[in-house]
Amino acid sequence: MGCHRGAYVKIRPVGKGAFGNVFLVKHKSVAGEPLILKEIALKGMRAIERRQTMNEVAVLKKLHHPNIIAYKDSFCSADVVCICMENAPNGDLAQLIARKKREGKRFTEPEVLQI
Repeated sequence: MGCHRGAYVKIRPVGKGAFGNVFLVKHKSVAGEPLILKEIALKGMRAIERRQTMNEVAVLKKLHHPNIIAYKDSFCSADVVCICMENAPNGDLAQLIARKKREGKRFTEPEVLQI
């Protein structure tokens, strides 16, 4: 996999999942926008879950589309897999839908076409 853990500086946590944490990070030596670093703890995972995690990395590496968050890097240690991705500062589609629902609003036709 790509760079090592020391290549990134954590700016702040942005989320937490069943197997890990998500952080906003900045690459130490490459100028640019902040990225998202997903740390997935392998400890306690069943073998099939570990394979699925590594498969996720392999699939993300191959995806190249303007509507899909871009894979940037990945690395692992004995008990953690880290996936570095493009940051979506305005959130993802699920968050956008949830926001509209909370506001009691619907998407306009132009918004749907843009999405």
